[in-house]
Amino acid sequence: DDGEAEGDGDEDARGRVAARDPELAAAKEAVDGLQADLRAIKNAKQDVKQLEGVDFGPDDALFPLRGRVLEKHLGGYTWKVAPYKDAKQDGTLVGRFKSLNRGPAGELSMAFDRGAHCHVTQQPRDMVVRLRCGGEEALLSVEEPEVCSYVAVVVTPAACVP
Repeated sequence: DDGEAEGDGDEDARGRVAARDPELAAAKEAVDGLQADLRAIKNAKQDVKQLEGVDFGPDDALFPLRGRVLEKHLGGYTWKVAPYKDAKQDGTLVGRFKSLNRGPAGELSMAFDRGAHCHVTQQPRDMVVRLRCGGEEALLSVEEPEVCSYVAVVVTPAACVP
């Protein structure tokens, strides 16, 4: 055994031939590009599958929040809320996104549960994020009305839905 993984020799041979033949080099480059495109399409397809059935609010107005992380330093902690993903207090998981909820007057909130174990309550941590209409996305406040159970307020233009 010469230490080469199976198939590596074929790739080396193609590389040597491509170096001598510009047409072959261009074809190899095109194949490599198509393989990269195929990987990107497969990743996009997986992303779409993960979004099936996710509630992004009226007219999908909250979709722009997906992939965002809102961060603020409050009370000696760095709080991070990633809508549709998770919420953290410094490095501690406060909760994973569970659902988008609507109040009686149409107000929107996000529930996060299954956070890190709380030693005081012997339960997982959780958070409710109240979404308020505002001009610029920001995490405004975080309170702890009960031990290891948090309420945050996020302002975002995405919540300005009539």
